[in-house]
Parts: sequence; structure tokens; C-alpha cells
Amino acid sequence: MKTTFLLLFLSFFQIIGISIVNGQTLTLQPGPADGMDTRLCSVAGYSSSSSPELPIAAWTYQGTPGIDHSFIYFDLSSIPAGSSVTDAQLFLYGATDLGSGGHSTLSGSNEWLIQRVVSSWNLSTTWATSPTATTSNQVSMPASTTSDQNFQANVTDLVQDMVDNPQSSFGFMMKLQTESHYRRLNFASRNYPTASKRPKLVITYTSTAGIQEEYESELSVYPNPTDKGGVYIRSNSDDSNSMVELYSLLGEKVYEGNLYGKDTFVDLSFLEKGIYHLKVYTNNKTIIKKVEIL
Repeated sequence: MKTTFLLLFLSFFQIIGISIVNGQTLTLQPGPADGMDTRLCSVAGYSSSSSPELPIAAWTYQGTPGIDHSFIYFDLSSIPAGSSVTDAQLFLYGATDLGSGGHSTLSGSNEWLIQRVVSSWNLSTTWATSPTATTSNQVSMPASTTSDQNFQANVTDLVQDMVDNPQSSFGFMMKLQTESHYRRLNFASRNYPTASKRPKLVITYTSTAGIQEEYESELSVYPNPTDKGGVYIRSNSDDSNSMVELYSLLGEKVYEGNLYGKDTFVDLSFLEKGIYHLKVYTNNKTIIKKVEIL
């Protein structure tokens, strides 16, 4: 399905003659010096950002029951705003030499969740100051079948949310679906000595940063961004047959109509928040504008 959407998206821009940056792949697998991940444990003394492991667990620690959540941050700042994420895969690796032990289903299934973190944190964060995460587009992961199993998670929607909302996106949180003792996942962290086993994120995206907004002086769209339910299109054209179309980032036409006079209101209240592209056909020209709905 993602491949079909991408083809539609690319075809749309080829047809209307807009130059775009082709699909790009970004691979992130940071180490101790440039990475950021941490284990937060509800039992004092067990949280750590310098450990070679990232446990997701409900266990006992010297006889005290505790919960482990793990957090990973990847720097997505190189992805241009407004980009369409067509695929994102998170790779986490098990190992046989992790101090807390490997994956365990001792008391039941260790199915787990990956969520987007929506508040800031750093390597000094503790359980008491744990960041919050949202369940929106969370990814449910299956139970382990071996103690050192590797996992690959499709986090495309989560990464798209991160690209669209950088001001409220601070990486991934991982937790058990059922936090009952004794259940555990345990992965190599950014500090693990074998670099190939550190957390890895592979993102494929298409950027619209190269869109050419031609004939800038002939057409204006306001307010833009808009949260008022629509936009006004002000045209200097005397063409009474001007037409307007609106397309999603995936190339789907979501609106079409005509322009009437110098200022035409276009109702967009039925559309979801996001980035769209407006095409206006006037005086044998096609004018393209980017519109953002908040």
C-alpha cells in the first residue's frame, strides 16, 4: 500500500511539472558519543544511560518489584519539514551477554509497545521525571520466541508524526503491554561494544523542499497556515475560467472548483490537518502553492 501511495505521489508531481527531491533514505545508528538512549527503572539505583543494555521489563531487583521503560532518541533534523515518510523501520538487537539477561516470558507473554515521546528528556532523566508518551499511532510488537531475538518494527506513522510535529517529538518509548512480573525484553543500547547491534532507524522519505512556486506575484493564499476552516485565494488574473484543485502529499485530489472574482474563499474544513498543494489554472498557466492546515 505504501508503495502505491508513493507512486501516486511521484506521478502527480511529474504530471504538473514540479521539480521535487526524489525519495531519499536516511540510516541512523548512533553510538555512545552521538546517541541518546536510556533505561528508566522504578526501583532506585537501576536507571542508567551508560549501560550497554535497554531493558523493557517487569521484574524484581534485589527482591523489590520494579518496572523498566526504555527511551531512544534519533536526530531527524536533516529531514526537511513537510516531507512525506514512505517507510521507517526500527531495528533492535538482542544479545547473549546482557547483564540483566535476555528476553523472558517466565510469567507470560512479553508483547510490547513502541510510542512517541511528547515531552523532553535527557541522559540525566530519572523515573520520577519520566517523559510522557502518546498512544497515537503506537506500534504493538509480538512476544519474543528466543532469549536473544532481534526485532524489526514498522514505525512509519510514528516517524511521520515526528517530522510533522518536531516541537513535541522526543523519540521512542518502549514498554511491556502487560507489566506483570516476570516478563522482559532486553536489547543492546548505543553503548553496546558491537556497533552493528546498536539501535538503528532506517527512514525513506520524499521531500517537497524543491517545489517551485511560480508566478508568485500573481496569486496569494491567506491565511496560510490556516486554522479557520479555509483559505482565500487572491488572484490578479482577469481569466474568468480560472480553476483550482487541491492535492494531498500523496497526490490525491481532495478538492476542485472555480475562482470567482479577485478573492475566492475555499472551504477546507472537511480536510485533516497537514500539508496540501494548491493548483490554480489561469491564463494558460499553472500556479502552485503549498497550503498548511493546522
